[in-house]
Amino acid sequence: MSNSARILIAVYFLFWRLLPSISGLDAQTVAHAGYTIRIAILTGATELLILLPFLMKRFSGTPIGWLHPLIMPTMFGVAFGLLRNPASLLTPISIWFQTESVPDHILLNHWPDSQVLAAQLQLNFINLLALVCTYAGFAMVRTRRRPKSGRPIRVDGFKLSIFFLLCLLVVMYFLQSQGGILNHIATLAYGRFRMRELSGHFLVINGFLPYVMLLWYAYQPKALRSPLFLLGFVIALLLQFVVTGSRSGLFSPIALLLAVWMFHNHRLPALRGMLSGLVAILMLGALGDIRRSGFSGSVDFSALFEFRVTSAWEDTQEELEARSTDTGLAVAALVPDQRSFLYGNTYVAALAFWVPRSLWQGKPRGAGAHAAALLFGGRDTMDGYQGGGYPVSGGPEAYWNFGYLGVIGIFGLFGMVLSAASRWVCRDPENPYALIALLIVNFGLTTPSTTAIVPVLQTMVLLYLLYLFASRLRVTR
Repeated sequence: MSNSARILIAVYFLFWRLLPSISGLDAQTVAHAGYTIRIAILTGATELLILLPFLMKRFSGTPIGWLHPLIMPTMFGVAFGLLRNPASLLTPISIWFQTESVPDHILLNHWPDSQVLAAQLQLNFINLLALVCTYAGFAMVRTRRRPKSGRPIRVDGFKLSIFFLLCLLVVMYFLQSQGGILNHIATLAYGRFRMRELSGHFLVINGFLPYVMLLWYAYQPKALRSPLFLLGFVIALLLQFVVTGSRSGLFSPIALLLAVWMFHNHRLPALRGMLSGLVAILMLGALGDIRRSGFSGSVDFSALFEFRVTSAWEDTQEELEARSTDTGLAVAALVPDQRSFLYGNTYVAALAFWVPRSLWQGKPRGAGAHAAALLFGGRDTMDGYQGGGYPVSGGPEAYWNFGYLGVIGIFGLFGMVLSAASRWVCRDPENPYALIALLIVNFGLTTPSTTAIVPVLQTMVLLYLLYLFASRLRVTR
């Protein structure tokens, strides 16, 4: 990371993230000054801590670069946020004309302003505590010097191809059992939880297809010029949306591909990244229309063929607005006075990812489903709840389970995981499995929520199986 890049990032944090937190003081009344001053202080401290690794050459012994786990998730979030809302570029000016002093939340509309601000203050403290514990956990892991193995990691291209084809055949069998591709996409309109419950193992295998191709590219940089690689990667890419209906699943492999490119070329693909992000933002609404068209009994692809930038942008903004549910503030406001602690229920669901729900009927749901049912749905228990969920970030989820001690423990462990992944790459930069593991953590575990933990654990298990098959197993041909 160049010094000029560090300066630009510091300027961004100063004017686009720190300044808004301070400007909020200007809109407050004297009655709320105590809350708002503390909120501003906590927000500013959090932003400064996020900025800290960008200003350092090394963090706890690990070199700081674009792929560092304390750098890449933040930069990816910033870039995606700017593409999603270009008007945010005017934030240093527009903040002085905003008069809203109290957060607006659907569950807290009738609460006194002081109570809403108290909840916001508590949420800010949870986030700051989580970040401090992440850094502490990161620093606790120390690399032990090990003698280098005389034999570097070797990936057998033939066995890698066999593994990819076997996974692809499994996915094709699943689609065929669903009545074909179009019939399967049509069923996605009615929700995806039921499909995950009955066919989750197929979805895990499908989600691993891009990583098989990325391992090839990580091992052989010239693979990007191979027609076979491009064909396999495009197939794996398209299947992410076809099988799961996930828009992020369709575009995440492209971001991962760019990250491997960065590792090989030691520079930032700014233009490629911006174009890829812009396409992802514009396509979000159109792909949602395709998935929802299944309500009519058939799939309508006209949203792609009649694509117009202005209408696509409007559809995307409407969808993003509909999805912006502040579950963190709801947790801070309602737990534990109105909703009791979960005492690890959501983490049990994450750690038991390998147990099919068909075998464990009472297997707990994740935090997102708990938020949708207990906080926003007004239910007293999770019994019989089959609906979807609202995303809950790692900090509020840890607090909802175990209070502040949960935040300390979960995020301390989270920091240790980030540290172990980064130190593995530093210790063995020629190992493609280390790079892929780091990217899985960077893109999949941006926060230690159960919705992130489960797919990361599943992917890591498959990566280890691929390592045994493609690099350890001896096959005579």
